[in-house]
Amino acid sequence: MNKTISVPSAQKAYLIFKKYLSEKGCKIYNSKEYNNSRHELILTDKYYFYCLYRKHSPDLGTFCKFNNYFSDFIKEYPEFCGHAETINKEIINNIINIIGQFPEKEFLLIFIYYNEEKEKFTRYACNPYLFKKFAEKHNLIRKHIATDHKISNTKIQEIHETTYHLPFKEMFFKNFDKFI
Repeated sequence: MNKTISVPSAQKAYLIFKKYLSEKGCKIYNSKEYNNSRHELILTDKYYFYCLYRKHSPDLGTFCKFNNYFSDFIKEYPEFCGHAETINKEIINNIINIIGQFPEKEFLLIFIYYNEEKEKFTRYACNPYLFKKFAEKHNLIRKHIATDHKISNTKIQEIHETTYHLPFKEMFFKNFDKFI
């Protein structure tokens, strides 16, 4: 008998993350949703976190075609072969602008993944400046047509999107549960 797995919503993932932060001694001052509630900024006494929720485990890869799209980069740097994390150019620029409003705090991107097999969350931290600069330096930028998840007049819209990519490697992404 197959077990039906219900993937939690982004709001549930962020609620669980905030509870985890509180248990680790972080005092949460405020939080604000962005990008149609798919992202959340969490302000604490120790760090500021910009969280992005992914419904699947990083083992499955959030951008599995990285090697195909950036084959010249992989030829030059084979150690980065594998999948990558991706973020919309508009979103990373907004994050950098938010950071500029709070220069006194350390800022981390937190990618929250749901592992369906284990039915638990895994969180990885990444420096947003590093993400953007590495993608720009190595031209790991892709322009493509994406599907807009907002439905207007019962029609799914296609949008032109530019995304930045960063190889999902330990030098960039730290397991947050071991970090804090």
